[in-house]
Amino acid sequence: MIAGGRALTSGHRAVRLGADAWAPDIAAALATLRDWADRSPALLDPAAGDPLAVRLDLESPALAAAAFDTMMDSYRHMRGYTAEQLDRTREDLVSIVRYSAAARLVADPSVFTDFLDWLRDLLAARDVPLVALAAGLHALAPGVDAFDGDAGELIRHGLRHLADEPRAAYEPRTVPGEKVSIG
Repeated sequence: MIAGGRALTSGHRAVRLGADAWAPDIAAALATLRDWADRSPALLDPAAGDPLAVRLDLESPALAAAAFDTMMDSYRHMRGYTAEQLDRTREDLVSIVRYSAAARLVADPSVFTDFLDWLRDLLAARDVPLVALAAGLHALAPGVDAFDGDAGELIRHGLRHLADEPRAAYEPRTVPGEKVSIG
């Protein structure tokens, strides 16, 4: 199998996922296929990957549901969310867990922090304060940590990343009485 594209910015990620080759673009993929036509490729072990990361991905809906309940109790601003906003919050929590699993799978924390940067910008465009994203990460950390300590550390790393990389154009808002930090 040849892997490539935006998500696989290096051969390292592709190999960790079990790919037999990596191509940064279609031209390189075609060159690899032509080379394989002349001589058979040395195929990688199909058991490559991290089974715990795969299980974490499978458990992401349950971990997100528990974190959502925690957020409803600890982040009072959510009580004013519409049904659609609550649904988006649930989806975002699942995505956060899945991206932590993906980062674990390819042994590259930047997969997770790049996702958090994207999510932060998306939420800012929707006028969702950064403190809401931090509240989600805080709510996810204990459950993810109990499931997989390394993934839990990724969640905490994500919180530190958000605290260290604030966007000048988007200052976090706080809601009176909220006690959720971004760091």
